[in-house]
Formats: sequence, structure tokens, C-alpha cells
Amino acid sequence: MRRYSEIDGHAIRQAYNFPIQSLASDLTLISLVRCARALRERNLPARVCLTVHDSIVFEVREDVFWEVTQLVSHIMSTIHFEWMLVPMAVDLEVGRNWGDMRKVSLENFSIAA
Repeated sequence: MRRYSEIDGHAIRQAYNFPIQSLASDLTLISLVRCARALRERNLPARVCLTVHDSIVFEVREDVFWEVTQLVSHIMSTIHFEWMLVPMAVDLEVGRNWGDMRKVSLENFSIAA
């Protein structure tokens, strides 16, 4: 429950935003747990490192990169609740550090230049 000392425009925006941010956080945690479990069950040399807002950072060995990206994308895009009317979209990026991140495409197994 969220409490507000004064009801003004800012508080109203926060009240509207709170359930959206809460759901995003829940979906991120569900994804994190399912991905970590799947990586461990398949004995893949990859691991969950941390979360940043609604992103999950993985450390993945290069020789299993495409296998892990397909697995993670599938897990995250198939989270579904009865009340969800639209499918989940997953964006994947790869890089050795934040400044080198590039979009990953699973349609043609490519990394943007």
C-alpha cells in the first residue's frame, strides 16, 4: 500500500504508475528465477549476474551464446497470466560492457553493428 501526505498532480501520477512498476518488478523476478533454474537444469555455462530496473544481466560463455539467448527469450516471452491481453515482448542486447551493447536478433541470429 502506498501512502501520500498530499493529493496533488504528482501524487496522482505516482498512484497511476505504482501498479505498473510493481507488475514490471514482479515479471522481472519471475523471469530471473525461471531463467536461473533453466540454466542450472541444463548445466549451461551461463549465470544471472544482476538486475537493472526491468533488465536482467547474464554472463554467458560465447560458445553457448545463441542457445542461452533462445532459452532466455522463450522463457521471458511465454510468461502469461489469464488477465494479460497482449504478449510479452523481449529485447536482447549483448556486449562486454554497457557502452558496447548491441541489439540481438533471433530471427536471423545476428548482432547489430
